[in-house]
Amino acid sequence: MSGFGLIYYISRYLVYAFCKMYFRLSITYHASIDWDKNYLVVANHASFLDPPLLGVGMKKGVHFLAKYELSKVPIWGKLMVRKFGTVPVRRGKGDIQALKSIISLLKGGGNVAVFPEGTRTLDGKFRKPRPGIGMVAYQTQATILPVYIHNTFHAMPKSSNIPRPVKVSMHFGKPYRPSAYNKEKSKELYQEIAEEMMEKIKEISRSAPS
Repeated sequence: MSGFGLIYYISRYLVYAFCKMYFRLSITYHASIDWDKNYLVVANHASFLDPPLLGVGMKKGVHFLAKYELSKVPIWGKLMVRKFGTVPVRRGKGDIQALKSIISLLKGGGNVAVFPEGTRTLDGKFRKPRPGIGMVAYQTQATILPVYIHNTFHAMPKSSNIPRPVKVSMHFGKPYRPSAYNKEKSKELYQEIAEEMMEKIKEISRSAPS
């Protein structure tokens, strides 16, 4: 998979400009974030807007997961994979190749953004996370960067195709390494790591300004 090029950074700037104007986007960062390091970025998921918002909020290039079907869309699919660093995933089944790609990116110093809940919320509330992302974190021993995205559920919920001009904010929390990395691997441990990710996001949500 290729690195990030001019198209990526131009697109990110244009998306940021649009979000700043249309959603009055504001972004806060914890002072301890070291942008010379790479992270497994985890965020709540309420809207189709969340991935592009995370992309503009990150100060370095970041890889995302996307439905495999999107990678087969003419022209756009190739752009997603080759220029935007997207990892295609076959949903509903264990996609070993996608997992290998994510692990390889993280071990190779790349940033990868995921949504522990797995899918968008239907009611605006946090969902229970899935253990798969806990496994990825454990296998790579990655430093976790939790992010809370505020108000995208009202801007563009799953039931909507047109975004509303409501204020949106994004808050990058303190990076951390789960203490569970020192334990023996198991499905229960993976779930524990995923649960901790969501708890960190909830902590940010309780203290973050809107």
